[in-house]
This record gives sequence, structure tokens and C-alpha cells, in this order.
Amino acid sequence: MGDKKLWLTYAWKDNERNDIDYIAQELKAASLDVRLDKFRLVTGRSLWSQIEKEISDPELSAWAIYTTETSLASPACREEMDYALLRALEERDRKFPLIGIFSGNVDVRTLPSAIRSRLCVSLKDPDWKERVISGVLGVAPRVSSGAVLPYDTQWHNTDKTQILEVWPRVGVWHSFGVLVPKTEVDTVSAIGSSSRGYYQSIVGENVSEIQADIEGNFEASHHGCVMRQAIDANTTAKVVLKSRPSEIWLVVKSGSSEFFYRIE
Repeated sequence: MGDKKLWLTYAWKDNERNDIDYIAQELKAASLDVRLDKFRLVTGRSLWSQIEKEISDPELSAWAIYTTETSLASPACREEMDYALLRALEERDRKFPLIGIFSGNVDVRTLPSAIRSRLCVSLKDPDWKERVISGVLGVAPRVSSGAVLPYDTQWHNTDKTQILEVWPRVGVWHSFGVLVPKTEVDTVSAIGSSSRGYYQSIVGENVSEIQADIEGNFEASHHGCVMRQAIDANTTAKVVLKSRPSEIWLVVKSGSSEFFYRIE
């Protein structure tokens, strides 16, 4: 793959803390030749004629843009994008990929259609390098799908509390409990349930205290409470916390089986 070359467009402001240099460094370490203007353009010569030459170079395999609000608003980045789009349109066999690389949340509506209509890469994805490289090569990425937990969570913050919302992806929990280290049990204010996404009015039925030996030292290392009411993907469990403890364990029953899950 050493002959594959990628031109990376970016706003200079986005590289003030060397974020672009790091991305290029990581891709180069994976044997992709990343070209940046700061290393390719010759001082004293016409800027745009050099950039046009770089992007239209037959040896260039693909073009990418580090997509932020700054780069999308930059006339210079837009100009480079126009050169790349023109080349992609001229190569009717679609062998010149255009790749958007995202560092965070970007309003999709602000994206040019040339980027919006293509699969992009998020730097939050642990496989981001493989996805960029596979895009340059024009092949499916060789990434493994991690195990999916049988439950999902969402945090809600209010003025005085943090609320952990939990629900099973499929099926029903017939009871739901939460455990924290016994020295932090006061962080748990209440548990209950309500409609998914709604946490202003939480109802807890048949709530009782529980203890468990999570650490395996033959004593109740964790304390908490359990409620005996049905929880599913629509009626979700809520844990109201004064502050977030160092550990949170869920104790759920589905049918005759009991499961312990640690919230990471």
C-alpha cells in the first residue's frame, strides 16, 4: 500500500495544536502516504496552481477533508474541495474517493452534498485508521464488531442529581436493582421507572435494600436497592444519584435467571 497517496485538506486553525499532524502521522505509520500543504507547497510560487496540480496528480489515490465548522466555512478548503470534486466527476469510473474525516459533532445539513452523500469516518471510531485506508483502497474495512451488551443506558443531568436510565435491548426484566460500594451507598437517592426518555416523574414499587459480595471477600462489599416491577425497552429503569459513585452494578432478573452487569 506504500504507493497509495492521500491529499488531506484542513483549516490551519484546526492544526494549531497539531491535531492534523497527528492524524497524518498515524496514517503514515499504517503505510499511507499522506500529503499536507505545509510539506508540499513551494514558497514563492502560486498557491492555487500548486494545489490544483497536487489534487489533479494522477499518482494521487484519494482526497480527504478534516471536517469541522471551521474547515466548512473556509473559502480555501472549499476551493480545494471543488478541485477534488471536479476530478472525481471527470473520472467516471469512480476511482477517486472523497473522504470526510470528523473529529466531533458536525451539523449534517452544513455538509456539501459531495461529502454528505458518501460514507465518512469519525475519529471517535477506534477503527478510524482502517476505515480511512480501506476508503483509499476502495475495499470494505477489515474491522471486527465488538460484543453488544444486552442492555443500553443513557445519562440525564439535572441541577441537583444525575439520573442513569437503563433498559434491556430485548425481553423483560422482572426485577431491577443497583449496587454501589457500601461506603458510597448514600450517593443513591432512589430507583424507579417511567417511560423511556422521561425522568421527571419516577415511580418505584416494592423497593427494598440489598447487599452483595461483589469482590468475593465473603462480606457485603456493595449495598443498594432493588425494585420488583417489569422493565423493558419502553418502560425503563431510572437510578437517581446525588453524585456518581466509583462503581455501579446492575442486578436484574429475567425469568428465573439473575444477572450482574457493571456500568462502565
